[in-house]
Amino acid sequence: MANHTPTHEAISGASVIDSDKQHFSSTLVRILEQVETLRGNSFIERITPLLAETIQADYTFVGLVDASFTRADSLCLCEGTRIIDNIQYALLGTPCQGVVEQNLCIHTSGVCDAFPEDNMLAELGVQGYIGAPLFAPDGGVFGLIVALFKKPIAHPEPVQTLFSVFSGRIAAEIVGAQAQRSLEAELEKSKKLQEQYQLLARQERDARHRAQKANRVKSAFVANMSHEVKTPMNAMLAFCQMLLKSELNQSQRLQVQSMLDAGQQLMTMLNDVLELSRLEDGIVELPEQDVLSHQLLDDVVEQAASQLQQKPIKFGYSIAPTVPPKLLMAEHHVQKVVVNLLSNALKFTQKGEIHVQMDFTLGEQDVGSLTITVADTGVGIDQQFIGDIFEPFTQQNVSNTRAYGGAGLGLHLAYRLVKTMGGTIDVESVLGQGSVFTLSLPVVLSDAPAARASNVEAAIGLVSLQGDALITENALRFLGVAIHRIDNRVPLSLQLGQTPIAGLVIDASCDLAESGQLAHWLAEAGSEKLPVAVVASKDVVHIASVREQLVNVTCVQAPVLMHEWLDVVEGLAGKSNASQSVNGKAGERILLVEDNRLNQEIALCILEDAGYRVDVANNGQEAVDTMESSPDVYQLVLMDIQMPVMDGLEATRIIRGRLRSHVPIVAVTAGIAVQDRQQCDEVGMDDFIPKPIDEDFVLQKVRYYMSGAHQTQ
Repeated sequence: MANHTPTHEAISGASVIDSDKQHFSSTLVRILEQVETLRGNSFIERITPLLAETIQADYTFVGLVDASFTRADSLCLCEGTRIIDNIQYALLGTPCQGVVEQNLCIHTSGVCDAFPEDNMLAELGVQGYIGAPLFAPDGGVFGLIVALFKKPIAHPEPVQTLFSVFSGRIAAEIVGAQAQRSLEAELEKSKKLQEQYQLLARQERDARHRAQKANRVKSAFVANMSHEVKTPMNAMLAFCQMLLKSELNQSQRLQVQSMLDAGQQLMTMLNDVLELSRLEDGIVELPEQDVLSHQLLDDVVEQAASQLQQKPIKFGYSIAPTVPPKLLMAEHHVQKVVVNLLSNALKFTQKGEIHVQMDFTLGEQDVGSLTITVADTGVGIDQQFIGDIFEPFTQQNVSNTRAYGGAGLGLHLAYRLVKTMGGTIDVESVLGQGSVFTLSLPVVLSDAPAARASNVEAAIGLVSLQGDALITENALRFLGVAIHRIDNRVPLSLQLGQTPIAGLVIDASCDLAESGQLAHWLAEAGSEKLPVAVVASKDVVHIASVREQLVNVTCVQAPVLMHEWLDVVEGLAGKSNASQSVNGKAGERILLVEDNRLNQEIALCILEDAGYRVDVANNGQEAVDTMESSPDVYQLVLMDIQMPVMDGLEATRIIRGRLRSHVPIVAVTAGIAVQDRQQCDEVGMDDFIPKPIDEDFVLQKVRYYMSGAHQTQ
């Protein structure tokens, strides 16, 4: 390897890998700190020498392989930490040949003896070798990352783990860069999108410069990262979502979806690593607050909604009647644990069903045990791996990591959070049949007033077209609704003699439900002049034969959230005080407080397309001035937190204090720490929308507050 050309200075802050797990976690965080704002080739040219220094490799390279798997071309080649000229070489008879055959390959010593035909190994005096394949979104190998050592590898396990973690990120960056270039070529004729991309690139550069100048103290880094990284990331992901709803050809749609998936995976991993870092440093707080038990699971389902919609699986959740309406707990930590368990179930379940169940057992002195189970019919876990399932960076085997993605942090983070809260988490699984994760937490009964319960006294009729409708029945019973089961084989008129009902719920959520059955029971209810609510699957509402009959019928799509059930039941009985329309009504106005132009544009597109009138304040001071001059104009304020002139917390404090306004204020911010949400609660904010924003989640929150439903809680 001649023509050594130094292109980088020595990298500071890296740490040599050893067998100590805490040291390894700290090393991983430091690596992430140095590369978290970089993308594409910039990321590759930074991570390659950084990994080389971290593991003390003599030669390190990232390369692409040709379609026949006979030749590789290096993208970045380092001698020590110095980038040198790229090379091209044949794979036959080398350890790299095994790597591109989808195997992580490691030789702690004697690699020259194992591959005598590889003359380059002998010329360089190589003893140790490690290589990992780079996978495309379709599962095929398109490249590899390799490190060579002139001495035997002393601690192979952390080196192997490091390669497993970063090979996925490296592959994502290469695929993302390729997709980005292709997308730009397709859309280069569109001046507006090109200008948006250029502005986004400037925002990325600005965020990178600010992050590089920021305080390197861990707490300051975490706070700064949340805003400066997530803000441009939010814009990128949001624009990807908007592009997917535009007119794209099949190739463009696949490329944009790949970008969106890669960005969401990166955001999830980043959040998990930061949360794990806080746990390692012992700085996690557990602020307990009054929590609506049904709202806890509603929020979990809302966060997982996009994942649920992408898979053909049946999902349901239920709350046992023994669960109190309100409990005292560390809400955001419990939510994080359940979200991670549900995400894990979704990752490993391609068909079948997933069910979440909440139970409660009362102990002594108002202290009880809250139990949440997440059961799936996924791939299951081999018994030999059960004991290691909660270890960091762990999945059943390397092939699972390749097939399902992820770094193996989600379950470990859930386990650590549960232990911090004094609870337990267990798993039962059968390979090929599925898994059941059980979370148990000690919680205290809340002294706060109970949540709004159904005030419907008459019974509600329930008919199931197929299946047992237990999920629907459990939800209604949890709300205190009396249920009259209707036999779908007997005419409705013959079943109403002694039991008057306020309305009829038709459960058509089962995949086996037929349009003819639904049409029949809609007609039956119509003949009895009964108000009707239909629980529908994803497809049943689009069937032409029943579409006209659904015009004046309340139709909700499974899974139905508890607060949606409350509105459905009271709507059937004619006692609903608020109805949530799909689009905004004339005169409904929202004040958007946001300093970032891209975020303003995204929010305006979402809200104005939904029919709402939106005014924009560029900082907290403008928001205060607007609310003072027009105190009764707005029904909702969407408030960013970190802004120039005056931040969102101070603006909310003034609106609640000096202006004495009770308008709902919802925080929209990239802050992920529990402390961020606690500060929002303390100044009087009503709710919290995390960035990157999800269009469906935002509109659900907006409709909830614009409808006035929050006033009846």
